[in-house]
Amino acid sequence: MPKSNFIEEVNFPIESLNFQKDTSLQIPLKVSKRGQTLIPGVFLETDFPLGFFRCFTFFPIQLELVLFPARISHYSNALKQNQLSNNQQSDDDLIQYRKYQLGDSFNRLDWKRFAKNGQMNVLVQIPLEQLKQLTHVSIEPDDTPDIIESKLEQAAFELFNSYQNGHDFGLMVNDTLVFELGNGKGHLEQCFKFLGLYEH
Repeated sequence: MPKSNFIEEVNFPIESLNFQKDTSLQIPLKVSKRGQTLIPGVFLETDFPLGFFRCFTFFPIQLELVLFPARISHYSNALKQNQLSNNQQSDDDLIQYRKYQLGDSFNRLDWKRFAKNGQMNVLVQIPLEQLKQLTHVSIEPDDTPDIIESKLEQAAFELFNSYQNGHDFGLMVNDTLVFELGNGKGHLEQCFKFLGLYEH
């Protein structure tokens, strides 16, 4: 595999390869960071002693990938839920933001946020019980890249945990509701894709 900004160069031996109509080959990848990348193709090269004879070929693939954060737990879910419960005491605290969706009224837009960062967010009211089921990511201005990546990994862990346990889950990033409660593999992949493409 050729090297890219996201994937390290991979060399792996194949004893013999007999190409048939349904021949498949699994290639191990060494991922260096999350994000979106393109795999242009695969080099296959012979390896003879002393280098007297060499032949190679290139198979174009043009495969676009979104690389998700690692699913790593950095702190306990119980601690997080307790902090959430303690911070959400009044009905006013249930007012949150989510990204503008087609059909939303412009009267609900937060124009101050739009003027500040160009993000179109609308105000929504989320019941406390639903708020507890959301996976929260809060990126602070003074967070280092390592801390941010750690928070994204924690979020990926909690999303996958909810999916495996059959619970509804959603995603809130920086007080903005990105995905409402849902379930299933497709919903999980959408959440993972957002985390993979998050820029800081």
